[in-house]
Amino acid sequence: MDCEGRCQLRRGIASVRFQDIPSLVATLVALFWIASVVVTVLPTAAAHAGPAVPSAHQAAIENAKRARELNRPFTIAVLPDTQGYTALGQPGFAKQIEWLLANAADRNIVFVTHLGDVVDTGTDDAQWANARDALNPLLAQNRLPFSIIRGNHDDPGYFLKNLPLSLMRSKPWFVAASPSGLSQAQMFKVQQAWFLHIGFENNPTAAELQWANELLKRPSLEGMPVIVSAHDYMDGDGRDSAGSRIWDAFVEDNPMVFMVLCGHVAEEHAFVEHDAANRPVYEMLSDYQHRDFGGNGLMRLITVDPVNDTIEVKTFSPYYQYKNGARPNTNYYETDADSQFQYPAASGFWVDIRERLAFDTSFDFWGIPVYWW
Repeated sequence: MDCEGRCQLRRGIASVRFQDIPSLVATLVALFWIASVVVTVLPTAAAHAGPAVPSAHQAAIENAKRARELNRPFTIAVLPDTQGYTALGQPGFAKQIEWLLANAADRNIVFVTHLGDVVDTGTDDAQWANARDALNPLLAQNRLPFSIIRGNHDDPGYFLKNLPLSLMRSKPWFVAASPSGLSQAQMFKVQQAWFLHIGFENNPTAAELQWANELLKRPSLEGMPVIVSAHDYMDGDGRDSAGSRIWDAFVEDNPMVFMVLCGHVAEEHAFVEHDAANRPVYEMLSDYQHRDFGGNGLMRLITVDPVNDTIEVKTFSPYYQYKNGARPNTNYYETDADSQFQYPAASGFWVDIRERLAFDTSFDFWGIPVYWW
């Protein structure tokens, strides 16, 4: 194109732009007028609509705020398989319950979870009688929230006969039960923040896992930090097939689940997994059924410290017998690395517990899965 052609093209472009200015100005004025009307009308419409009603989402945000305000350590007590005590008639189970009720207030124990296999032979009335003798003080009170789940040794019919759903429903912390009645949910309060616990029966069905997923959609439960108890979930190498089903169908896609506890396999194991939202989930196995005297009274005390951002795990017995006839140790701690440890001491990573428990936070944790022991 020669110089004259280029000059004509430039003059044409300038002409088009100049001619378009009035219409552009008119368009901008119109848009400004419309925006002004909308800004004026919306507050008036809102005023006629009346005061806003707090939504379930707002309630969840409020619970998150309360979780961030936690300033005192609190403890979850874990009772692994008690089948050895009930089968052998050993006192360790009863001593655990006695100690928990006597020390809950001073130690700020906010919840007790039994991990299943209450008895060894699920249809043995004598073993269930031993179990009820140990459990009755816990069952009779309304101060310390608790859960008891069915293990593979607990016959479903005998489980519901001896631990009736009607009794569980009468407790102030009861939330719901699955259609079978064998998986149950409870609420408990830590300072001003509410927590939810879901106890799955052994090897929960797809229907029970779906029940739990629907439970978390309830407006009244939205945003609560969740602890899961499952009888069979992992062994010494990590999650087994039952645990993988629970993880895939429930835990992984529910970021409010921050802890999973299990028994069934007679050993100890713990690790951290990251869910689909990249939030850490603290998972641990504890089961002492092969120890002397039915388990030697050993149980777990899991202390969450929101100020120091730690989760401290201790293995404790209020009735540890060294041999027949010896005076039991009523304040025994097992201190090897598998029995006493602190998340996340092994890795040195920082655990911001209050943010992990909050509903409206995307917790990244650097995107690095961490495994211990």
